[in-house]
Amino acid sequence: MWQKTIDLWMLLFLLGLLVLGIWYLYWDNNRASIPATVQASPSNSNTSFHFPIFPIYLQDDPRWKDDKMGGSEETLGQAGCFVTCVSMALFHHGIDLPPKHLNELLKSYNGYTQQGWVKWDTVSEITDHQIVLQAPNHPRFAEIDAALRADEPILAKILLYDRIYHWVLIVGKVGPDYWVKDPLGEGRTLDRLSQFKSKIYAIRIVKKISAVR
Repeated sequence: MWQKTIDLWMLLFLLGLLVLGIWYLYWDNNRASIPATVQASPSNSNTSFHFPIFPIYLQDDPRWKDDKMGGSEETLGQAGCFVTCVSMALFHHGIDLPPKHLNELLKSYNGYTQQGWVKWDTVSEITDHQIVLQAPNHPRFAEIDAALRADEPILAKILLYDRIYHWVLIVGKVGPDYWVKDPLGEGRTLDRLSQFKSKIYAIRIVKKISAVR
């Protein structure tokens, strides 16, 4: 009787370890898309800093919102969040290319796919290979934190209104949260990433080539 009870508990214990192991593997493979409200870096939970606030470019700015992008022929106002974020990131690295001019250069360099997506390598060509867009295979919050410490802005892909993919630019940290520039925001101040109530689906780290070598 006692032996059967011990065997049963041992079986339950082993099953528990198996479930815990499966859960850990799932969690580890999906940390890049966990909610932005989850504490991203416990060791730096009290950290609060951000890059210079301005400029904050908006994709629906009257100066360029009706300009067509390459490939899909959508306008910057309709689908220019990625281009707008890249433009702000370039400015941070000392390259002044507002969305209108960056879009024109991307088109002249054949820098759009047929779907209207930006070809990352073209950004490097346009900037005379001063800049690269790094896309981690398995992004982690630790990589975002490391990029910020290295003075590198990060493009983050989120889900807007639970249905539309959107890009914002991470430019700082406030406790466990992040400061972002939103191309669809008001253009006067930074926003918290947590207010979008979205997971992070992908990131692009905007690096100076000197930091890569």
